[in-house]
Amino acid sequence: MNPQASVSNRKSFAAFCVFVLCITMLTSTLPAQRVLDREDKKGDDPVPTLDTWMNWNSFWCKAVNDSSNSNLQHVTTDNEIKLNYTPSTSSTTFPFKDNTNPSRDLTGPEDLTRTITTQRSGNSLNWSSQKAISAVIIGASSGNPGRVYWYPSGGFSGSNLQNPNKTTITSVNFCFYQPAKVTLIKQASPFNGTGASTTAFPFSSTNLSSPSNFTLTDNNAQPADRKIVTDLYKFAKLGSSNWITVTEALVTGWSLADIECAVNDTIPDQVQYSNVIDFANRKVTIKLEEGEEVTCTYSNVQLSPSAGSAEVSGRITDSSGRGIANAWLTLTNPSTGAVMNARTSSFGYYRFEGLEVAELYFLTASHKRYLFAPDTLTFTLDSDLADQNFVALPKYD
Repeated sequence: MNPQASVSNRKSFAAFCVFVLCITMLTSTLPAQRVLDREDKKGDDPVPTLDTWMNWNSFWCKAVNDSSNSNLQHVTTDNEIKLNYTPSTSSTTFPFKDNTNPSRDLTGPEDLTRTITTQRSGNSLNWSSQKAISAVIIGASSGNPGRVYWYPSGGFSGSNLQNPNKTTITSVNFCFYQPAKVTLIKQASPFNGTGASTTAFPFSSTNLSSPSNFTLTDNNAQPADRKIVTDLYKFAKLGSSNWITVTEALVTGWSLADIECAVNDTIPDQVQYSNVIDFANRKVTIKLEEGEEVTCTYSNVQLSPSAGSAEVSGRITDSSGRGIANAWLTLTNPSTGAVMNARTSSFGYYRFEGLEVAELYFLTASHKRYLFAPDTLTFTLDSDLADQNFVALPKYD
């Protein structure tokens, strides 16, 4: 063998290896937006094949939903808005709604609050959406294949989308995600039975909203007692990294009585995911489905203060402020039936001591020569209570 020829062959082989290595590196660093066309599809889904599935009259998101291609498993509904025309070269914005001229077909819930904007440049399409898009089908004329671009995490824009043969775009299908909604409600029951609380309960969350930490206060008024988050695209079908967690922090003086989550499924025939309530750790893991509405209620009960001594005191005077002696006061605890009595001093003062706290009491004043209006005071004793006063009116004028 000619030595020079052998060297030349080795150099050619080395150059070829470098070329292959460069091509491998380039293809491994393609952007996250992927493309499925004739070459990608062959062998992945034998029934139907790309040629029959992606021909000109089969450009529908239902075909994507029905596909067994592993790259399209995130598309689990037929929701779409389809443009049955070649997009304009001018920027065009339209809502998620059927339209006759130009022809647009909507499959799924109508949404007039969110829009899509398209603009064509030659045979390429640029788009943006206010609703997350799961896949886009770029259509072509009869005899030409289409191409699917897919966005598992939900896309809100794309550029330079084309069909495989780079021919005129004859239609565009936007397969869209239906956003989910989470509502968190705080119910707090104070020990005095008022039904309203000024206590702020801290929460931490993941995948819910920013900021991830927030507080809820059950003051019997919205929005302080709840947190509502809409436009959620963190779907369980996309993996556990999309699960939402909500955890309530421990608040001194309060116990967690219950956590309850109600679910409203607005889209049928989806794979069902169960939310997980971890009561011991005061935590809920929410596994959302498309269009799902989840409402979780955290119920807390205030702990009664430790039993201890408290006192109630006051004074009885006439209308001029002079103390009334020997007035009779009766203090009643209706929950226990306990009754205590006291008389006023020569200056009209009285005092009850050693009373249980966190209890409801009725305090009544009486005197053989005087009337009282009102003659009874009602209160819950949380600590020492002073200035429980009465004004005496003569019985006989």
